[in-house]
Amino acid sequence: MREAIKKPALQEEIAGNFLKHHDINCNENLPFCKIIPPYSKELLIAIRHGYKPRNDIFLYFGESAWSYAKKNKSLHDILILPPNQKPSQYDWTVVNMLPVLGFDTTTEGSGVELTESLAFELLKCGAKIVRIILSSGRLAIYRQGVDYD
Repeated sequence: MREAIKKPALQEEIAGNFLKHHDINCNENLPFCKIIPPYSKELLIAIRHGYKPRNDIFLYFGESAWSYAKKNKSLHDILILPPNQKPSQYDWTVVNMLPVLGFDTTTEGSGVELTESLAFELLKCGAKIVRIILSSGRLAIYRQGVDYD
């Protein structure tokens, strides 16, 4: 997986300007800045060094997102939408041209509004396809170019 990147190169990249430009995505025309989602720094650096994820990017959201991510971070490329956060607050460009598999980690479900908002933001940032496993166990699939109204 990402082990192919030599540690000195990775440390040099972390110390360099790359992350300064990716920690916060500011646009002077916008009144706000977007931050990158948790766990995306390592993935951004790996992709910049030629890493190509072979499987979906796992994205956890909901009340147990952090615990699921910590359990699975060594097995998959993961991202998190922290609990009680809006998807529009984050810069999801790390998923450009990649498939995303989302997991709703709430007991009662995050609701259609959050799920669709998250899928919209991911597709807007170039995700190839977004599949979300809802807390009910049902699967929602979103693709570019499909009108969901």
